[in-house]
Order: sequence, then C-alpha cells, then structure tokens
Amino acid sequence: MRFRKWISVILTALMIAGTVSASFPQTAFAASNNDLRKRVVGLAGITDASMNVNDAVTRGKFAYMLARASKYRDTLTASSNISIFKDVPAASEYASAIRICAEHDWMSAFLGGNFKPDQAVTLAEAEKGILGLLGYSSADFQGDQYNMRHALAASLDILENIEKSAADQLTGTDCINLFYNLLRCKTTDNKDYVTLLGGTLGSDGEVNAASFTKDTSLKGPKYFYKTTGINKFNSWLPFAAKDGTMYINGEISSYESLKNLINDSGAVCYYNSSAKVVWAYSCDGSLRNGKGAVRGMITGIEYNSADTLTPSAVVIDECQTFKLTTSDMQFAFSIYGSCKVGETVTIIYNAIEDETGTYDGTVVDYIYGE
Repeated sequence: MRFRKWISVILTALMIAGTVSASFPQTAFAASNNDLRKRVVGLAGITDASMNVNDAVTRGKFAYMLARASKYRDTLTASSNISIFKDVPAASEYASAIRICAEHDWMSAFLGGNFKPDQAVTLAEAEKGILGLLGYSSADFQGDQYNMRHALAASLDILENIEKSAADQLTGTDCINLFYNLLRCKTTDNKDYVTLLGGTLGSDGEVNAASFTKDTSLKGPKYFYKTTGINKFNSWLPFAAKDGTMYINGEISSYESLKNLINDSGAVCYYNSSAKVVWAYSCDGSLRNGKGAVRGMITGIEYNSADTLTPSAVVIDECQTFKLTTSDMQFAFSIYGSCKVGETVTIIYNAIEDETGTYDGTVVDYIYGE
C-alpha cells in the first residue's frame, strides 16, 4: 500500500532511537497551554464544557468526539434508527456516533458483537480513530497494525503532550491534546485538517482559536502606553476586560499583567469580540521566537539590488532589522507608502531563532501615526 513502506521506515528508526518499545513510552513533550488547547477543541465543537478533564473517557464518549471532529458531524442524531451492537441501544446518546465510527473503521468492536461503550478508551484505540480521520485505513498498516500506527502517530506529533503507553486509559486532558494535535495535522491528501472544521492555522503552526468563532475578524493593532493607556484600552474594548481571556506574547495571562505591561514597555493589542479574547504583545522587541512587537524610529529601509523600488527590510533604531516579505508591508515602507525614515512606527513581527542563535524577524503588521 502507499504508506506501508514509509511507515515501516519510521518505525525502524524510532525503535533504533529507543522511542518505541513494547509499552510505547512517550519520551518528549512540547510545552503547551492546556487552557488554550481546551478552548480550541471546545470552539471546534469536538468537546463540551461538561467534560471532566481528569476523568477517564469512555469508548462511547470518544466515538462521539471522533464523529464531532469528522465531516459527518452534521449527520449526528440524538439516537440511531438501528442498534448495530448488542450493548449499544438505538436510544443511546452515542449510538449515532458509534455507528459512524464503526462504518468507517475508526473504532472496532469486540468478539461477541459488543462495543463496550462504557469501557475506558485506550491510547492504541484512540490512535486508530485519529489516523482514520486523517485518511489512513487498516490496509495502510498491514503486517503490524499496533506498532505501525503508533510509529506514524508519533511521527505526526499526534502524541504531543500525552504521557501514556498504548494500553493506558485516556483522560479528558489526553483527549483534548489528541484532538488539538489532530487539528494541526495534514490529511493524506495534504490538507490542513483544521480547515475541515472551519478553522485555520496561524503562522506558527498552532490553531487559531478565533477562526472558529462566527466573527473571525481581529480588531487592531492598537498601541497603549503609560498609566492613561489602560483607560484608553478599556474604552477601546467592546466587552468588559474582566470577561475576556488575555494572552501576552502568546501565553495566557491576566488583566492585571496587561495593565502592568502597558504601564511598563507599552503593548500592542488585538481583540476578537465574539470570542472575547485579547492578544497583547510587549513593545520592547525582545522576543526572538514567535510573535512580538517593537516601537522605535525607522533609521533605514533596505532594498535588494534586483528591485530598487521594492523594499526588502526595515531597520528600527539602527539596531534591529526586520524583513518585508508581503506586498502590503513592502508597499507601506516603500516610497509610495506612509512609513518613512526618521518617523516613529510600531511594527508587529514574527521571529524565528535557529539552533545557532541566528535571529530572523519578518514584519506582519504595523501601526503608523500613534
């Protein structure tokens, strides 16, 4: 099959590296924000607020989440017309979802025709379902279904932040991580899975929470500074700050921290009114990975020799250079735009610092005249 040889190579490499064993220990986890992941998976309609993140998740509940994360989500009903398993009555709240999962081989029954909907789902069972959503089938794992699925799930980062072995039961938190990781994956036909549910990925590869709201537009950027800045911020915001979720430099934070940031270095802010979320960035230009902001004087605009009319970078305060790669940013800093040498500007940038410490920042937005 089209994936079998590739998966076998991955499995062999992982076993040589010692990352796959009989119990499949997970050895590396990326830091994540659990609150953000929970919110994203909830906004995507996969989970609901009633789920206890510390409790084990049943197979019936997991089947429901799989169906809610699939293109068949709109066909889910409160009950099913038929009972396809002995222990799943047609009137069960999970009957429709279990039927969808069984029909598409995302979950399997047990000997004797039972589904065991009240039994806790294991990581191995969950891997089958998640990979099924991405377009992989049992035929892609012929020869060693158990190990090959796990190897592929690991290579796709589906297991990021899940500290479980294959036979272990999953909690609500584990499932939130699984489905968040699914949203960041590409399907077998090379599409971002998140787009199936109406969402998008940010430039950092993380899921854009606001993209799942009815109003996906961001308002901003807006610059706020010093003690009067927080009052202006409160007036600018269309909802009470205490009712919103605050993020500072990509991390969940608080209104009090934002007040301090505005009074200290100043902050560039965006908001989404439907989601009641504020994204704020410090203006000291210190972030070397992720999204950040810097405010200062334009001391130089660089051009490449191949195109002397289209700027390639802007220099702030003679010490920080940021690339201009999109047509709208290039126009803004060109001879036809508003941002000129000698003027003060606030730029918002995406930054990447590689293993050697080399820093690369690209302008994604700017504030002129404030």
